[in-house]
Amino acid sequence: MQPPSRRTFLSLGLLTLTACTTDHPGATPGSTGPRPDPDTPVRLRAIAATDTLLAGYDTLP
Repeated sequence: MQPPSRRTFLSLGLLTLTACTTDHPGATPGSTGPRPDPDTPVRLRAIAATDTLLAGYDTLP
């Protein structure tokens, strides 16, 4: 298994920053916290697939 790439860490950082903001469009003024983004697992799988594809390209002669 390849170690995570720089792109993976940058994408996860962006997701974390996005999740930590307080002005979510779906958040209501009395809510206890932001709702989790339902697209996060899909985005993480897309990042992993991209890293796998790039690693495959790197192994080609």
